[in-house]
Amino acid sequence: MELLKTKGMKTLTVSLLAAAALLITVLVVAFRGASASTPKNDGETLGLEAPKESESIADLGFSDDTDADGTAEEIDDTTDTEKAETTSPARPPSLSFISNGDGTCSVSGIGTITSAEINVPTLSPSGDVVTGISEYAFYNCTSIVSIDIPSTVRSIGKYAFLGCTSLLDFSVSSSNNSFKTVDGVLYSKDGTRLICYPAMRGKTSCVISADVTVIESGAFSGVKALKNIYYTGSAADWTAVMIGSNNEVLESIRLTCNYKE
Repeated sequence: MELLKTKGMKTLTVSLLAAAALLITVLVVAFRGASASTPKNDGETLGLEAPKESESIADLGFSDDTDADGTAEEIDDTTDTEKAETTSPARPPSLSFISNGDGTCSVSGIGTITSAEINVPTLSPSGDVVTGISEYAFYNCTSIVSIDIPSTVRSIGKYAFLGCTSLLDFSVSSSNNSFKTVDGVLYSKDGTRLICYPAMRGKTSCVISADVTVIESGAFSGVKALKNIYYTGSAADWTAVMIGSNNEVLESIRLTCNYKE
């Protein structure tokens, strides 16, 4: 009896140990399965806060530049001004013009011209025929040294060249029917109107024909070197010449009448 009792106790002990081992095995397998099914939090791994599922890429400060087909979209950060500069050719320098509304126009200003030599064109950029130079068109354009006037110009406004203190001479197309030059001085074609004596014309003397009946306003404005005027008419003829405003310099210039060329 004692022997049977001892064998029963050993059998019970082995059974309990086996059951305990089985329980431990089940717990280990369950723990490993739970660990394998739980994804790692990359944010925690990098020391960053992982985004919430409800947050979009845009909410995190990033932009999605991927097209529907999965390809990345190229970002064009070129401004409209830069695009215009690269696609549109630069316009050449030009005088300013005022259209007369009939296919003709007049020069109204220096525009974008930087050259000291001004060549008035026969046509404006818009295609109008250039028939005039407006009042004050080149007012105070101190860098101009010469002005070439084409055959199409028929009118020149008051004070068109006032303040052109560097002007040396004019040139006019020989086919112009309204204007001409005599030794760089601008006259009407018939010689009755002296329109402009270039301010920087370096000569100390000037011959004025008795044909001149009008000296336009500002014609001698800013003239420095001129000291003598030789007039081919009489003193009485000179007093009959109409002299416009801004020609006060003529009062300090020595006048010689009845000059014979």
